[in-house]
Amino acid sequence: QDLDPSIPRFIQLAKDIPIVNTNLSFPSRTPANPWPGYRIVKTNGFIAAIVAVQSKEAYRYTREITRKGVAVEDPAAAVERAIAACAKENPDIVILLSHCGYDQDLALSEKIKGIGVIVGGHSQTFIEEPVVQNGRTILQAGTNGSHIGICEITVEGTKVKRIRNRFVTPDMNRPADDPYIRSLIKEYRAAEDASTRSFD
Repeated sequence: QDLDPSIPRFIQLAKDIPIVNTNLSFPSRTPANPWPGYRIVKTNGFIAAIVAVQSKEAYRYTREITRKGVAVEDPAAAVERAIAACAKENPDIVILLSHCGYDQDLALSEKIKGIGVIVGGHSQTFIEEPVVQNGRTILQAGTNGSHIGICEITVEGTKVKRIRNRFVTPDMNRPADDPYIRSLIKEYRAAEDASTRSFD
């Protein structure tokens, strides 16, 4: 529902956030996708490619004007295209951020080669121990922010040796709020309140 206050407003608020967007577009806007289809993260010579997809189902409860303003490409096709595009970066692992739900994550793992980890959402499934299918690790942290999921990838050189997850219970006081992120949240909520009032 982040797009409901208005798509242009969300794009403006998100301009300083490193969003990765692989399969969502705004057909009436130029550019249709203002964010990269993948991002590369390099740490001590280890290269990770980050890809992110969502399902059309994610918009089930959004306003009709929002649904009309977005187009969602088939997640599998989008991921395959992104993996092919980022191959020139020679990533050591591809991490897929998925807002498709656990069942679709299993299907993506079954269908697509090249994914190392799927960090999922939407179905709000709590995966206490990582699910490994076809050599791909699937993770999800549950419902409504009840857990902060942490994925730990152990490497030797450029080889992945272990992937595991752990959880932290959210605590409003630890760590302390980042002032910049808090200011973005306040700005977002003010815009959302103003948008809601305009439709009352």
